Amino acid sequence: MKTAAGPGESHRPGPKMILLMLMAALIAALITGPALYRTCRVRGWLPGATVTTETITKTWIEASTRVRGWGSGTSTVYWVSWAKDGDATAPGSRTNLDHDAWAKLHAGDSVAVIRVGGDERPCLRHDASDTNGELAINLSLFAAELAIALYVAVRLLRARRRAAP
Repeated sequence: MKTAAGPGESHRPGPKMILLMLMAALIAALITGPALYRTCRVRGWLPGATVTTETITKTWIEASTRVRGWGSGTSTVYWVSWAKDGDATAPGSRTNLDHDAWAKLHAGDSVAVIRVGGDERPCLRHDASDTNGELAINLSLFAAELAIALYVAVRLLRARRRAAP
Protein backbone atom coordinates (compact mmCIF):
# COMPACT_ATOMS: atom_id res chain seq x y z
CA MET A 1 0.00 0.00 0.00
CA LYS A 2 1.26 3.46 -0.88
CA THR A 3 1.89 5.89 1.90
CA ALA A 4 2.76 9.54 1.87
CA ALA A 5 6.44 10.32 1.88
CA GLY A 6 7.80 10.99 5.32
CA PRO A 7 10.32 13.62 6.32
CA GLY A 8 13.41 13.41 4.16
CA GLU A 9 11.69 11.21 1.56
CA SER A 10 11.16 12.40 -1.98
CA HIS A 11 7.91 12.43 -3.94
CA ARG A 12 9.84 12.65 -7.17
CA PRO A 13 9.72 9.79 -9.66
CA GLY A 14 13.04 8.08 -10.03
CA PRO A 15 15.30 7.98 -13.05
CA LYS A 16 13.63 4.80 -14.32
CA MET A 17 10.28 6.58 -14.54
CA ILE A 18 11.81 9.55 -16.34
CA LEU A 19 13.63 7.22 -18.74
CA LEU A 20 10.36 5.38 -19.42
CA MET A 21 8.63 8.65 -20.32
CA LEU A 22 11.47 9.75 -22.57
CA MET A 23 11.57 6.40 -24.37
CA ALA A 24 7.80 6.36 -24.93
CA ALA A 25 7.80 9.95 -26.17
CA LEU A 26 10.79 9.36 -28.47
CA ILE A 27 9.31 6.20 -29.97
CA ALA A 28 6.01 8.00 -30.57
CA ALA A 29 7.75 11.02 -32.10
CA LEU A 30 10.36 9.23 -34.20
CA ILE A 31 8.81 5.93 -35.26
CA THR A 32 5.08 5.43 -34.76
CA GLY A 33 3.99 9.03 -35.40
CA PRO A 34 5.74 9.33 -38.76
CA ALA A 35 4.43 5.89 -39.80
CA LEU A 36 0.87 7.01 -39.03
CA TYR A 37 1.42 10.31 -40.82
CA ARG A 38 2.66 8.47 -43.93
CA THR A 39 -0.31 6.09 -43.83
CA CYS A 40 -2.74 9.02 -43.64
CA ARG A 41 -1.07 10.65 -46.65
CA VAL A 42 -1.07 7.37 -48.64
CA ARG A 43 -4.75 6.83 -47.93
CA GLY A 44 -5.56 10.39 -48.99
CA TRP A 45 -6.72 11.51 -45.53
CA LEU A 46 -3.98 14.19 -45.50
CA PRO A 47 -2.39 16.04 -48.43
CA GLY A 48 1.13 15.37 -49.63
CA ALA A 49 0.99 12.25 -51.77
CA THR A 50 1.20 12.06 -55.55
CA VAL A 51 -0.53 9.35 -57.51
CA THR A 52 0.63 8.16 -60.92
CA THR A 53 -0.77 5.40 -63.08
CA GLU A 54 1.79 2.72 -63.95
CA THR A 55 1.59 -0.56 -65.82
CA ILE A 56 2.74 -3.67 -63.99
CA THR A 57 5.60 -5.31 -65.87
CA LYS A 58 6.29 -8.21 -63.51
CA THR A 59 4.88 -10.03 -60.48
CA TRP A 60 6.84 -12.57 -58.46
CA ILE A 61 7.12 -14.39 -55.17
CA GLU A 62 10.24 -14.37 -53.07
CA ALA A 63 10.82 -16.72 -50.15
CA SER A 64 13.29 -15.36 -47.69
CA THR A 65 14.85 -16.62 -44.52
CA ARG A 66 14.93 -14.11 -41.73
CA VAL A 67 17.16 -14.25 -38.72
CA ARG A 68 16.06 -11.06 -37.02
CA GLY A 69 12.97 -9.59 -35.48
CA TRP A 70 10.90 -12.07 -33.51
CA GLY A 71 13.09 -15.03 -34.38
CA SER A 72 14.13 -17.00 -37.38
CA GLY A 73 11.95 -18.54 -40.01
CA THR A 74 10.87 -18.32 -43.60
CA SER A 75 8.58 -15.65 -44.95
CA THR A 76 7.04 -15.18 -48.34
CA VAL A 77 7.06 -11.77 -50.01
CA TYR A 78 4.74 -10.96 -52.91
CA TRP A 79 6.21 -8.35 -55.27
CA VAL A 80 4.93 -6.26 -58.17
CA SER A 81 7.08 -4.05 -60.39
CA TRP A 82 6.30 -1.39 -62.97
CA ALA A 83 9.91 -0.86 -64.10
CA LYS A 84 10.06 0.10 -67.75
CA ASP A 85 13.75 -0.71 -68.20
CA GLY A 86 13.42 -4.37 -67.26
CA ASP A 87 15.10 -4.06 -63.84
CA ALA A 88 12.18 -5.21 -61.70
CA THR A 89 14.22 -4.92 -58.49
CA ALA A 90 15.18 -1.25 -59.00
CA PRO A 91 14.28 0.88 -55.98
CA GLY A 92 11.29 3.11 -56.61
CA SER A 93 9.77 0.79 -59.18
CA ARG A 94 8.41 -2.02 -57.03
CA THR A 95 6.53 -2.76 -53.85
CA ASN A 96 5.41 -5.79 -51.91
CA LEU A 97 1.78 -6.62 -51.24
CA ASP A 98 -0.14 -8.99 -49.05
CA HIS A 99 -1.11 -12.21 -50.81
CA ASP A 100 -4.73 -11.29 -51.51
CA ALA A 101 -3.90 -7.97 -53.18
CA TRP A 102 -0.98 -9.52 -55.10
CA ALA A 103 -3.11 -12.41 -56.44
CA LYS A 104 -5.46 -9.92 -58.12
CA LEU A 105 -2.68 -8.23 -60.14
CA HIS A 106 -0.95 -9.41 -63.30
CA ALA A 107 1.59 -8.06 -65.78
CA GLY A 108 -0.14 -5.52 -68.00
CA ASP A 109 -2.58 -4.30 -65.33
CA SER A 110 -2.67 -0.58 -64.55
CA VAL A 111 -2.18 0.44 -60.92
CA ALA A 112 -2.18 3.71 -59.02
CA VAL A 113 1.32 4.16 -57.54
CA ILE A 114 1.48 6.48 -54.57
CA ARG A 115 4.57 8.41 -53.62
CA VAL A 116 4.75 10.47 -50.45
CA GLY A 117 7.01 13.52 -50.55
CA GLY A 118 10.35 12.92 -48.85
CA ASP A 119 9.96 9.14 -48.97
CA GLU A 120 11.46 7.22 -51.88
CA ARG A 121 9.41 4.08 -51.16
CA PRO A 122 6.44 3.98 -53.52
CA CYS A 123 3.38 1.97 -52.59
CA LEU A 124 -0.03 0.92 -53.77
CA ARG A 125 -3.10 1.36 -51.63
CA HIS A 126 -3.40 -1.65 -49.36
CA ASP A 127 0.17 -2.79 -49.93
CA ALA A 128 2.00 -4.64 -47.15
CA SER A 129 2.65 -1.42 -45.20
CA ASP A 130 -0.85 0.02 -45.68
CA THR A 131 -3.18 -2.69 -44.46
CA ASN A 132 -5.94 -2.08 -41.93
CA GLY A 133 -4.12 -4.41 -39.54
CA GLU A 134 -0.93 -2.37 -39.80
CA LEU A 135 -2.92 0.81 -39.20
CA ALA A 136 -4.60 -0.70 -36.13
CA ILE A 137 -1.25 -1.81 -34.70
CA ASN A 138 0.31 1.63 -35.27
CA LEU A 139 -2.68 3.42 -33.74
CA SER A 140 -2.57 1.15 -30.70
CA LEU A 141 1.17 1.61 -30.24
CA PHE A 142 0.89 5.38 -30.65
CA ALA A 143 -1.92 5.58 -28.09
CA ALA A 144 0.03 3.43 -25.62
CA GLU A 145 3.22 5.46 -26.11
CA LEU A 146 1.39 8.73 -25.58
CA ALA A 147 -0.47 7.35 -22.55
CA ILE A 148 2.80 6.26 -20.92
CA ALA A 149 4.46 9.59 -21.63
CA LEU A 150 1.41 11.49 -20.33
CA TYR A 151 1.17 9.35 -17.19
CA VAL A 152 4.81 9.91 -16.31
CA ALA A 153 4.59 13.63 -17.12
CA VAL A 154 1.59 14.00 -14.78
CA ARG A 155 3.48 12.12 -12.05
CA LEU A 156 6.46 14.44 -12.51
CA LEU A 157 4.28 17.55 -12.30
CA ARG A 158 2.53 16.29 -9.17
CA ALA A 159 5.87 15.48 -7.57
CA ARG A 160 7.14 19.00 -8.31
CA ARG A 161 4.02 20.54 -6.76
CA ARG A 162 4.35 18.41 -3.63
CA ALA A 163 8.03 19.21 -3.33
CA ALA A 164 7.50 22.97 -3.71
CA PRO A 165 7.51 24.84 -0.36
